[in-house]
Amino acid sequence: FFQYPPEIANKHTSILLSHLLGSVLHIIISCIKNYNKENMSSPPSSSSSPPQPPSYRVLALYKFISPHLKKDYLQSTLRPQIESFLRSVHARGTIILACEGINGTICYPYHYPEEEEDEVFDFLTNHELFHELRLRRSKSNNQIFHRLKVKVKEEIVTIGDDVIVTPAEKEEDEETQEESVTTPFFLPKKK
Repeated sequence: FFQYPPEIANKHTSILLSHLLGSVLHIIISCIKNYNKENMSSPPSSSSSPPQPPSYRVLALYKFISPHLKKDYLQSTLRPQIESFLRSVHARGTIILACEGINGTICYPYHYPEEEEDEVFDFLTNHELFHELRLRRSKSNNQIFHRLKVKVKEEIVTIGDDVIVTPAEKEEDEETQEESVTTPFFLPKKK
């Protein structure tokens, strides 16, 4: 299997982690705002019941896949499969699929407060392509997203730099090239 050079892998990981951290911070801020709204709007009563546990689970997830997936497989099979399942459980958020992997954050109703796993968690982590999916879980009192989007894009995290291409990928993309290259090289990102 092809491996990214360390300087590229570290850059991808750093950017992905910063996106993941941004998503987690957005979720935490939304939860705090919702908590403050609920607690400010109703005056405290002496006979109030204990607070209810959050009823939504938020998953931030990503995984790089090697070897890369074919774009038509993503569009015709994987995207509809994931979108159909997530709609069936009333999930909202964004999932980005690309030849290199999956990235996204979703929020869905959660009815198992004492359990760590649920049907969405099981579906994603037991999928043949995502068995080592990196996940961050949190809870919310409200749905934090307005709709569900499952998109197929060129990259799961847009870096804006040159894209590394293996010799086999270069041959597929540029059949007219006469000499064979045996080491990875960089091509400008397609626009």
